[in-house]
Amino acid sequence: MKKKYAGIDYPLLLSEFKHLCRVMKLILSLLLLCASTVFSVNVNSQTARVNIVANELTVKEIINQIEEQTDFLFVYNNEKVDLNHRISFNASDVSVFNVLNQIFRNLDIVYVMEGNNILLMKKGTLPQQDTKLLKGIVKDQSGEPVIGANVVVKGTTNGTVTDLNGNFTLEVADTDILLVSFIGYMSREIPVGNKKSLDISLLEDSKTLDEVVVVGYGTQKKVNLTGAVNVISDKDFKDRQASTVSQLLQGAAPGFNFDIGTQNGFEPGATMNISIRGMGSLNGGSPYVVIDGFPGDLNNLNPEDIESVSVLKDAAASAIYGARAPYGVILITTKKGKRNEKVSVSYTGNLIVKTAQKLPESLDSYTWTRVLNEAGDNMGGHPFSNETIDRVIAYQKGDFDYIRNSIPDWPDGATIFGAMPEGNVWNNANLNYANTDWWDIYFGNSVNQKHDISLHGGTDKVSYYFSAGYMDDSSVLNFGTDYFKRLNTLGKISVAITDWWDFGYETRFAKKIREKPNMTKEGDYSFMYRHISRNYPITPLYDGFGNYMFESHIPSIESGTDKQDDIDYWNNFRMEIRPLKGWKINADFAYNVYNQEISNVEKYIYTYDVNNQPYENGISIPNNLLRRKYIKKYWTTNIFTSYDFNINEDHNFTVLTGMQFERGDESWVQGYKTDLISEKVPSFPNATGDALLSEAWLIILRKVTSRE
Repeated sequence: MKKKYAGIDYPLLLSEFKHLCRVMKLILSLLLLCASTVFSVNVNSQTARVNIVANELTVKEIINQIEEQTDFLFVYNNEKVDLNHRISFNASDVSVFNVLNQIFRNLDIVYVMEGNNILLMKKGTLPQQDTKLLKGIVKDQSGEPVIGANVVVKGTTNGTVTDLNGNFTLEVADTDILLVSFIGYMSREIPVGNKKSLDISLLEDSKTLDEVVVVGYGTQKKVNLTGAVNVISDKDFKDRQASTVSQLLQGAAPGFNFDIGTQNGFEPGATMNISIRGMGSLNGGSPYVVIDGFPGDLNNLNPEDIESVSVLKDAAASAIYGARAPYGVILITTKKGKRNEKVSVSYTGNLIVKTAQKLPESLDSYTWTRVLNEAGDNMGGHPFSNETIDRVIAYQKGDFDYIRNSIPDWPDGATIFGAMPEGNVWNNANLNYANTDWWDIYFGNSVNQKHDISLHGGTDKVSYYFSAGYMDDSSVLNFGTDYFKRLNTLGKISVAITDWWDFGYETRFAKKIREKPNMTKEGDYSFMYRHISRNYPITPLYDGFGNYMFESHIPSIESGTDKQDDIDYWNNFRMEIRPLKGWKINADFAYNVYNQEISNVEKYIYTYDVNNQPYENGISIPNNLLRRKYIKKYWTTNIFTSYDFNINEDHNFTVLTGMQFERGDESWVQGYKTDLISEKVPSFPNATGDALLSEAWLIILRKVTSRE
C-alpha cells in the first residue's frame, strides 16, 4: 500500500510568487510615475525586433510571444487590465514599439516602458500628483544637529538621511507624511501639508538609553556601552517554535553563524553549533555560555524562561572571562519576579504539526527500468529482462493474476506481489517488479506538543518566579522510535533583608530524553538517507506474506534504539550588599549535579524466507546491550565588588575586582554484554554473553581566578 503525502503545491506557489513580483513592480513603477510626469520610451523598444504570428489570439498570448523573443517583462494587474481581447495580427522583423501601438490601438490600455519592464494600465488610471522639493533640518533637544537621521515618506522607500549639519532635501507631495527616526531618539511622524521647509526636533528616548545590558559580572546602560554587544530580548523568541534555544537564536542577531555539525540534520531536539564572527581558529571553537552568572548549556533551558541574551563579540569578552572566552560570550538571563507586582499566572499550549520538507520526486519503476536498459545499450547489456519489465507493467496495472501465472514457483499462501521468489529466499536485486516511492514511504508527519506555565509576583520585600515547561518533539519518520522530550522547572525567590542587603535563591531543573533508531551495525541516519536515495523503485516494501523486506531496511530501523537520559540540576544562592551609593558587594554560590544515562540495545533483525519462516540476519548477530552512567558534580563561587561613578554627568566609570573558585568531580562507568535472552527486557542479568566493563577515575578540577 502506498501512502499519499500531503505536500505543498510548489508550482502554485511559484505562480503566486511571480504574480506577487509583478504586483510589487507595478507599485514601484507607480511611485516613480507619481514623482515624475515625464515618461520616456526606452531606446531598446525601438531597436528590439520581433516576429508575430497571431490568428485570433488574445492580447495576453501575443505579449507572451514578445517576452519569449526579447528581454522585456510585462507588468500588469489582471483585475484591472483586460488582455482577453482577440486580435489577428502578423508582423515580421518589426520593432516592439510598433507592435504595441498596433495591438493597443483600439483598446483602453496604455503602456509605459521602464528599462526592460513594460507597465500596462487602463486608460485614466495613472495618478497625477504634484510634487515639490522640501528642505528641512533635524535637531536634538539642545538645538544641535542630528547627523545621519532617517527621513522617509511613510509607506514608501522614498527617503534620505541628514548631512553633517542636520539638513535634508526630499521630493514629496502635500499629502505625504514624513517619518523621522534616529537611534536613541523617539521617532516622529510629520505631515507635509503646504510647507516648503521643516524644522524638526527629536526627543531622546530615555527608555532605550537607560536599558540595562548584562555584561559579564555586572550590568551597564546601553548609552555607556563601548564594546560590541548585541542584546536579544524575549520578544525576539515570541511566536517562534523550536525544540532548542540554539535553533531559536538563528537570525536573532548579526554575526551569528550556525551549523548542525552532524549528518543527522534537524532531528528531534537537534542542537546547533554556534560561532561568532566566523571561525576563530583552524580547530574551530564555540562561544562561552553563561546562564545567570554561571557556565551552562543553553540547550537545557526552556526558551520561555529566557528574559534576555547578551552576546559579547570583541576582545571585551576575553578581558572579563579570560582564556575561556576567545570565541565570544553568550550571557543568558532568565526571568524573575518583580517587587510590588500582582500575582500573575500564565499558561501557553502549542500543538505543532511537523511535515517533511520538499521531497525529491522518484521515477516510477517502469520508466526507471527502461532508462537503465537504454543506458545498458552502451555498457554491455540490459540489467532487466523483458519478463521483469512485463511484470513491472502488470504490477502497475494491478494485473496480479498475470504475475502469479508468470512465476511457476510462486509460494502457496503468498498474496502480496512485488517480490520475486528465488530459491528459498526472496530476490534482493533486479528480479523484483514493484513500484515503490521510498521518499513517500519513509517520510510522513508528526503531531508534537509544548506546554508552559508560570507564576510570578512580589511584595515590597519579596519577589518570586516559578515556571514549568514540557516539550515533546517527534520525528517525521514513519518507522522506528524517534523522539525528543524535555521537562524544565525554574524557581526564583529574592528577598530584601534590608534596604541595602538582598538575598536570592534559584533552583533550575532540566530532564531530557532522546531516543532514536540505532539500525544495529548498518549505521545511523546517514545510512538511512543514503539508502533512500539509492534503493531501487522495483524493490518491494513487503515480501509475499506481508513481512518487511530486509532491503527496505525498515527491520533494521525498528530493531533497536539508542536512548540517552540527561538530568541537569542547579541550586544557586546570591547575596548583594550596597554599603554606599554606587558600591556593590556580591557573593554567589552555585552547585550543579549532572547525570547522564545511555542505553543502546541492538536487537536481532529477522528476515523471512519464501516459506514465511523467520531467520536471524547475520548483520545483527549477536544482539547486545551497552549501558553507560556518567555523573558530574560541580560547584563554584564568585565574590566580587564594583564601584560606579561619573564625572560631570558625562563620563561614567566602573571599577570591578573579584575572584572565583571552582571545583568539579566527574566519573563514569560503562558495561557491554551480548546474547540477550529476552529482548523485551534488556538488562545485564538477562544476557549470557561475556561482559566488558570500563570505568573512569575521579577527576578533580580546582581553579582560583582573580579579576580586576
